Amino acid sequence: MVSVKSNKSKTRCERMTVCNRKGGCGKTSVAINLAASLVKKGFKVLAVDFDPQADLTQTLGQSAPEEYRDLEKTVYDLLMKKDGLLTDFITSSKIPGLDIIPSSDDLQDTPLIESRYVIPTLCLQSRLSHANLDGEYDYLIIDTPPHFPFYVQAALTASDWYIIPVSSGSKFALTGLTKVIKGINQVRMEANPDLRALGILVTLYDGRTNVSRVMEKRLKDTYGEHVFEAVLTRSTVQQKAESRGLAVQDTAKTSNLANDYRALRTEVLTRIKQGGTLLTA
Repeated sequence: MVSVKSNKSKTRCERMTVCNRKGGCGKTSVAINLAASLVKKGFKVLAVDFDPQADLTQTLGQSAPEEYRDLEKTVYDLLMKKDGLLTDFITSSKIPGLDIIPSSDDLQDTPLIESRYVIPTLCLQSRLSHANLDGEYDYLIIDTPPHFPFYVQAALTASDWYIIPVSSGSKFALTGLTKVIKGINQVRMEANPDLRALGILVTLYDGRTNVSRVMEKRLKDTYGEHVFEAVLTRSTVQQKAESRGLAVQDTAKTSNLANDYRALRTEVLTRIKQGGTLLTA
């Protein structure tokens, strides 16, 4: 368990979800490296692994997902043990200043979790609301799965902001993006009217390929200012960093990708100050 000390000034904890129904677009990498980049700026960050694959936990956790599962210290246990304190499920990561709520494959049991709540998609929001994160953390970042829409809806219901990573490495990356945006707006209209977009993020960009250049242009032509100026370049330094349980800025701080994440951090902070946007399909 992490003992969280209150700050003198109760700054608001900004909650953001990283989501896309397509796998392979770098959601977990974005969640990890954006969180780590915010920590390097002096912010206190909590990352929630809301994916049964538990990739974020495997990368940042000081134990394996199975160990957290056996200790009953995962996000699944947080949702099932409604009388437990949030701090009981928070653990430190391999990156100082970045805490996590781990995941495990137990999270695949969606029906059991749904049965515990009158309004199932409020499950995460209700558990987070029992603990005042303001002043304890500056940012909360939720990593979501591609194939469990229930968890994406629950994450968005508990969030202020969202980021949609889109891979520029495949001509099929735009397929389904309209449905993703419509689904997000349905959550906004039905459950969370304050939910706002931070933007669509181009990932896995390789300027040497026609596919990447065309995809970036199509995104910007279609969604304009909703697309981040920051673009995440394709690089092997990301896989190398994650294999060590670290962020790109820890292992390759002068790389192009590290600079990309710093640019993304700056843009995210600016867009939050500006109030985000309403993104429509």
